[in-house]
Formats: sequence, structure tokens, C-alpha cells
Amino acid sequence: MSTIKNKKIPFDNISKSIEKVLGKLPADAKGTNEYFDLISWNLRWFNSQEPDRVKLVSKVLSHLNADIFVLQEIEPGSLDEVIVNLKNNGAWTYKVHYGSTGCDQRVAIVYDLEWIRSKDDIVELFGKGTVKTGDNKEVFPRLPLRGYFLAKSENSKKNGFTFQLVG
Repeated sequence: MSTIKNKKIPFDNISKSIEKVLGKLPADAKGTNEYFDLISWNLRWFNSQEPDRVKLVSKVLSHLNADIFVLQEIEPGSLDEVIVNLKNNGAWTYKVHYGSTGCDQRVAIVYDLEWIRSKDDIVELFGKGTVKTGDNKEVFPRLPLRGYFLAKSENSKKNGFTFQLVG
């Protein structure tokens, strides 16, 4: 359990939210850390210049408490305060990696250090300007990020599993 302002919240809010929308989840997938939670979200022009929005995004991410977030349209450095807020809200410790392309609208991967570790550098999938349309326009103004990760097992006798993620 985690606490936000003295209110206890369960860590598995994603399963509860999905179940409300999609119906019953398989028993082996519900409320366990043997699976990881991944959320992709376009925050649309997110920066740290709007304190109320930073607080709101922090609150939503704390509630969801996913193992990995792939976020889009992120200004470099703008998630730093959100990461601090997540830790202060009891949602573990997260690490953020920002892409280098897209100027004020970059891609970022945020992962929970309690359950996920990067096994290699997180890099942009393509080189800038290497993927173009027939009329010579860039396909990816914000290059996707690729990471190679290890997810920890809830069972200390298991090794967990590795996976690659493109976001």
C-alpha cells in the first residue's frame, strides 16, 4: 500500500481500472507483480511552467503507479519535479530518460526502480533524418526510444525476465 496525504491506496490501481472497463481480468494477472504495468501517454505539450498541471500529472501517475511510462510531447527536464512528487507520494522511486529529438516535444521513458532496471543505454531507435517519406519529410520528428530492461520477480527465487521496449 502507498499513501497520498494520509490516504492509503493500493498499488494495483491499473488492474482495477482495466477491470471496470473491460470486465474481469484473468486471475493470474490481477494484483500480482509477476506482470509489469506499462502505460503510454501523450501529455500534449507538457512542461514544468504550469504548476497545477505538474501537480495533476503527478497525482495521476502516482495513482496509476505503473512500472513503466512512455510519455510523449515532453519538454526536457519537465518531468524532474513529477519524479520527485512520485517519490514523495509513496509511489516508489522512478528514473526518467529523455529523447534528444523533438525539441520541446520529446519522448521520455520513466521507470520504477523498485521493479525495473535498464540493462543497456536507452537510445533513439533511428538516426535523425534516416527515415523519410517519399516527398523527403521526416517520419519521426521525435525519434522513438528503445530500451533493454530487466523486470524483477516478486518471488525472490525467480530471476525475473528481460524485455525490449520501443516507445
